[in-house]
Amino acid sequence: GSRAVISLGTLAQELFTGNTDVALNLPVIPGAEGYTLEMPANALAGPYTGAAVTVSTELGSLRVPAGMLTGMENLEGKTAGITIDRFDKSKLPEDIQAAIGDRAIVSLTLTLNGEQVGWNNPDAPVMVSIPYTPTAEELKNPESIVIWYIDGSGNAVSVPNGRYVPVTGTVTVSTTHFSQY
Repeated sequence: GSRAVISLGTLAQELFTGNTDVALNLPVIPGAEGYTLEMPANALAGPYTGAAVTVSTELGSLRVPAGMLTGMENLEGKTAGITIDRFDKSKLPEDIQAAIGDRAIVSLTLTLNGEQVGWNNPDAPVMVSIPYTPTAEELKNPESIVIWYIDGSGNAVSVPNGRYVPVTGTVTVSTTHFSQY
């Protein structure tokens, strides 16, 4: 599938140095399997100032905070890409596929110069909101709607801080590492 790429370029440095929250709403791009936000990696390696860029796509929205990449090495001159993709469930073990049913899975990845790297930063969480329409049964107990992430070994692990927000029709979670949700 193709990906839509949004490049912030030199604007990124500006966006991540104040304390402003900037919102980017991307139109639905027909045929796009995912959306990537690109910027110079250094723009995300400054102090955590409260500034953030929220990218909203049909697959979900990501709030990327200043300082997200602080502490990572060898960022000089590299381009960071943060991607939200539709995830192909058929790659998962059958028991997990069965448990997921027809619910959506999105995959979050970080790349540096196009190569996927691990990300984990407890100090600068990324907020993820994924559109979700609960079943009538689930609506009776909205707190029973949980977010799972699939770890590197293919195990599904429940994320305790995920919650369903009826007003926006999304399930929202704050994460300090990237995976499939």
